[in-house]
Amino acid sequence: MKKGQIEIVGLMMVVILLVAVLLIALWFIAKPKSDILTPQRAGIEVKSVLLTLMKTTYEPGAGEEDFKDKIIECIEDGNCGASGGVEKKIEDVLNSFFRNKEYVLVIKRVTTPPVSVPDISIIGGPNTAGRDFLDNPCSPQNNIINPGTIMLQTVPPKIEATLTLCSLTV
Repeated sequence: MKKGQIEIVGLMMVVILLVAVLLIALWFIAKPKSDILTPQRAGIEVKSVLLTLMKTTYEPGAGEEDFKDKIIECIEDGNCGASGGVEKKIEDVLNSFFRNKEYVLVIKRVTTPPVSVPDISIIGGPNTAGRDFLDNPCSPQNNIINPGTIMLQTVPPKIEATLTLCSLTV
């Protein structure tokens, strides 16, 4: 081989290596980023909303009673739906938090064996009217984001609240 041919072969090898490096770099750049912390962040957000809801004053200007106290009171009385519209007020607050997202709030007594019917159950968001949420709280086109659960009362009767937020995947 002549000296010029060897230089051309060497130059072609350098060009091929550069193209290979560029293709690998483009593959990594174009690959969708998956953040492993996103579900944990969403779970923290849901739990924060739930904690905020429970600390919110039930009726501003009418005393210092918050949603947590009102919920415990209505569960102990056994008439949450009729007790001053607790469910409706909770639903209004959650609708302001989650404008276009589906959510499910279940508040129930913690018993042994577990109770299957919750004391308070609220489902909200678009296209949720008349849906049964106990099996799968999210509609088929949505996924469950990590639910947040807090204990409202740790002395008997123990009461827990679980808020499940659904994320639109379409």
